[in-house]
Amino acid sequence: MKNSKKTIGPVVAVSMLIVVAVVALVGFQSWYENYQTSVLAGVEVKSKNLGNELEINSLINSQLYIINNYQDNFTISRIEANKIDCSISNVNLNLGINNLSLSACLSQLTSDTVKIVLYSNTKVLEKEFYIGGNSLSLIPSITCISNPPEGFHGGNGSLLDPFQICNCTQLQNISNYLSANYTLVQNIDCSDTINWDSGSGFAPLSVFTGSFDGASYTISDLFINRPTTNDVGIFGRVNNTNSIITSTGIVNANISGKSSVGAFIALIINGSLNNSYSSGYVSGNWTVGGLVGASGYIGTGGRINNSFSTSNVYSIGTNSGGLVGFTVSSYVANSYASGNVNGTNKVGGLIGYTSYGYLENSYANANVNGVDRIGGLIGEISYVDINNSYASGNVNGTFYVGGLVGDNYKGNLDNVYWNNHTENPSIGISKDNNAQTTTAIQNNVSYFYYQTSPPMNLWNTNLWSWSGSAFPTLS
Repeated sequence: MKNSKKTIGPVVAVSMLIVVAVVALVGFQSWYENYQTSVLAGVEVKSKNLGNELEINSLINSQLYIINNYQDNFTISRIEANKIDCSISNVNLNLGINNLSLSACLSQLTSDTVKIVLYSNTKVLEKEFYIGGNSLSLIPSITCISNPPEGFHGGNGSLLDPFQICNCTQLQNISNYLSANYTLVQNIDCSDTINWDSGSGFAPLSVFTGSFDGASYTISDLFINRPTTNDVGIFGRVNNTNSIITSTGIVNANISGKSSVGAFIALIINGSLNNSYSSGYVSGNWTVGGLVGASGYIGTGGRINNSFSTSNVYSIGTNSGGLVGFTVSSYVANSYASGNVNGTNKVGGLIGYTSYGYLENSYANANVNGVDRIGGLIGEISYVDINNSYASGNVNGTFYVGGLVGDNYKGNLDNVYWNNHTENPSIGISKDNNAQTTTAIQNNVSYFYYQTSPPMNLWNTNLWSWSGSAFPTLS
């Protein structure tokens, strides 16, 4: 009997193709729904077909930060905040980190939480933030990796891929790689350091020769109690011309040491500190500053820019300053201090003692108390140029007490002001061997609230902000 071969008719073939297409479509729809669910929860997408991620990272001062490792020029058609349209349409996201301003919709919020929803034809991503009274500055916490490689959340320590610091333990781990580069990835709570090292707390990082970018995050409640140790701060000594430490807030620190003591840096031999601030309490025997203990060394100098401190400073010896205790061959600009400063000799609202350096566009509104060479801005200066700066706080002392400077030895002051108010010393510079001229504002603190008032009329309005009801702040 002959073998017979059955053939499939055209109608059956078409029907099978339709079934295959439907199955494929259902499979794709299921994959896409799973993908949407993944990104909707704000987690990494690990699909075999996609292998990348799209994530809402943070909300800082009305700026929404989105990480796009999914597709270049990925289009966001609309963004809503608590169902309020943010007036953003058809925005293309580049690969990497993107930031978008949501001020148009966030200004209309009345609740303490906000749900951000991103659409690309359909809803693709959402995340909820607690903003605590519309502060618009809080971000969701990151779950730190347990036992991470090299002791950090990520990165390899290079300039292009710095080690990522996720918690206070990882901050302490910098001591293992003092020449590497680092960045914070979230606000860090260091309150447990009061229990570290038998009550001595955090161990200063020294000698640091790398770079550190706080990325506008904060390090809060850090504790150090090492009263017999020199160079005490989060960073002990920084000594590299190329070292840049920047964009970090030190909040409610409690720091005590012997000599060269600061909330953030004990001693900058070489390097720069930019866009940073501190609050809390700093104490030591001598050379104590609210943010930095000392800047500069023999033949070298540090740079402090766009920074401030509201820390309270206490010293039983010399060189106490609201921002920095001692500077030599250093440059300080666009900075201020407004805490209480208590010391014995060479005590200043901004700097205790400064020599062979430069200060400009800065001020102190500090309560300053000491015995000898006490100044509202600087306790003692030697061969220093000071331009476009002022002091307005309360100043008390016994010998060589000035509303601006206690003792000036061959320093040059240009366009400097001080508030001559009741019970303050009636002279700007108490001891002056260089015949410098200062301008007294007679008991009028509100004079210093306005950008049009000299010397502030010469300050950079991109760096400073004035409300008209308080002292200027850094933008």
